[in-house]
Amino acid sequence: MYQRLMDRVFEGQVGRNMEVYVDDMIVKSVLGSNHHEDLMEAFGRIRKHNMRLNPEKCSFGIRGGKFLGFMITSRGIEINPDKCKAIQEMKSPSNVKEVQRLTRRIAALSRFLPHSGDNLAQFFKCLKKNAAFEWNSECEEAFTRLKEMLSAPPVLSKPVRGFPLHLYISVGDHAISSVILQEVDGEQKIVYFEKREKVSTQWILFVDGSSNDNGRGAGVTLQGPGELALEQSLRFQFKTSNNQAEYEALIAGLKLAIEVQIDSLLVRTDSLLVASQVNGEFQVKEPALIKYVERVRLHMGCMQQVVVEFVLRAQNQRADALAKLASTKKPGNNRSVIQETLANPSIEGDLVASVDRQETWMNLIIDILAGEPSDVVKYSKAQRREAAHYTLLDGILFQRGFISPLLRCLPPEKYEAVMTEVHEGVCASHIGERSLASKVLRAGFYWPTIRKDCAEFVRKCEKCQHSTTGETPLRMTYEADAMLPVEIDNSSWRTKPKFEGENSSNMVELDLLSETHNEAHLREAAMKQRVAAKYDTKLKPREMQVGDLVLIKRT
Repeated sequence: MYQRLMDRVFEGQVGRNMEVYVDDMIVKSVLGSNHHEDLMEAFGRIRKHNMRLNPEKCSFGIRGGKFLGFMITSRGIEINPDKCKAIQEMKSPSNVKEVQRLTRRIAALSRFLPHSGDNLAQFFKCLKKNAAFEWNSECEEAFTRLKEMLSAPPVLSKPVRGFPLHLYISVGDHAISSVILQEVDGEQKIVYFEKREKVSTQWILFVDGSSNDNGRGAGVTLQGPGELALEQSLRFQFKTSNNQAEYEALIAGLKLAIEVQIDSLLVRTDSLLVASQVNGEFQVKEPALIKYVERVRLHMGCMQQVVVEFVLRAQNQRADALAKLASTKKPGNNRSVIQETLANPSIEGDLVASVDRQETWMNLIIDILAGEPSDVVKYSKAQRREAAHYTLLDGILFQRGFISPLLRCLPPEKYEAVMTEVHEGVCASHIGERSLASKVLRAGFYWPTIRKDCAEFVRKCEKCQHSTTGETPLRMTYEADAMLPVEIDNSSWRTKPKFEGENSSNMVELDLLSETHNEAHLREAAMKQRVAAKYDTKLKPREMQVGDLVLIKRT
């Protein structure tokens, strides 16, 4: 969602003089003399959409830099030298864990390594199930050949319009590799590398999680063609429920499959809940598990085909044993298994506690947006209509605003901190209640009682005590003052036409409109109750029975 928003903001620039990936942006220029014009165009878009940049993360006038893990220079896309150095300085692996570390590093550089599939196949032989570890001469030869390729890595160039592209394909014993070249002015330049493993059968992933009083952990077994198998035992240093441990095991297994570049995968788990929730058969209600399901589906989207199925524990004994090993023993007791320790959950930053869920105004909206379409009908039309003004991005609730496309929704415990920072922050301007509410919105935050809370906050500030003025009914209803008759023929500053940049204050008022409506509705209901109570004091209660005669006065 955020990436689509950025593509829309910088439409027409992306691919021409700008590249954007989520919150990473590059303004690029072919000629240095045109760079300031490209920057002006980019900053114009940023200013138009009221975006903010972190000055500490901005660099200008550079001829090359790191972007998405690669080095972007005037020559093209180059390999990250830090990743090359990490492999070149490695000694020959002496155990399974070191081979696993090597294959992961190679997978990260596969775009720059021709025939990397054949090298990986040699290393995978050391990871066969139930086989003693052996680093033979073939593995050492492949390791040496890998270091030689990294000593002079290729540079991927941008294709030049008007010159033909040449595709070369190489079929090895274990993989199919291809390279796209372009010959410009008699020089061949590499445009793109690609490889695919020759896998004759589907890989099978067994996962299991365990959480008990002695500890928490997960077991992962990845079986490939023949006797090839990867086994992993993970120990968790954080508290987790048994269901969350099952999801951690599944995520770890999917990451392992992605790292070895598997396209077709069959996942087997002995957790009926996990299998059914991932396949959409069971509804996910706990906020924590919602994050896990989203993360699992994100990893599943990186492969062409992934099937998750439920199996009995008797059919998942090896992964179950690895999970119990991680949850009951200290790391290092079994050297034949790759053992790792996770310090934080895989959804760190997005995790919402499933126990003692704090009730806030956001919970109902989140439940409607995150629920299945078939379950949304149980909410009222008013609730569904209100939820339509919000959206969920990576589990975070945003309100669709006027002054800004998305306003971050805050829980009650964060209201005072935000108002304090805006009201008494670095500038210490001690602005009034209306300006305070406007600045909070401009900062990108929202909650439904923002105007009321800002007014109470200002009244409690000792340095800001001042008399308040009442609002007109028109302003309370439409968030705008009525025009005076004299202003029809004689315009004042209030009726002066505003340009797009000057109209931002009116956009703020639109964001505050819903709160004003709610307050007006509450005041109207309270007034009706007071009037009814006053009228009822004049009534004399009188009990009547069926059959009593009543005098009806007709006028």
